[in-house]
Amino acid sequence: MFCNELEGNNRSIIIYVKDYLNCKQLSLKLFEEYVLLQLEGKNGKKFNITTIYRSPSSSQDNNSELCSFINDVCKLQGHKLIIDDFNLPNINW
Repeated sequence: MFCNELEGNNRSIIIYVKDYLNCKQLSLKLFEEYVLLQLEGKNGKKFNITTIYRSPSSSQDNNSELCSFINDVCKLQGHKLIIDDFNLPNINW
C-alpha cells in the first residue's frame, strides 16, 4: 500500500499494489494531493501510475500547480496512467 495522508483534512489517497510487483513511490513537490508510483517490469520497462485529487474549492494557484505537476508526470520515462478526481463538473471536455 502506498499512501499520501493529506494534512489537516482527515483523508488520504491510497494505491494498493501486490507485494510481488517491483514498485516504488516517486515524489514531485509541485502539487500535494497525489500518489505517484513507478512499476518496473522484468524487461526493465517502466509504468507510472498517478492518482490525483483536486478539491472543488481549489485556488487558481493550486490549479496552476496541478497543471505543472501533470506536465512533469508526462515527462517521466515509461508509460503513464493518470487517475483523477478533478471535481470539474461544468468543464466542457
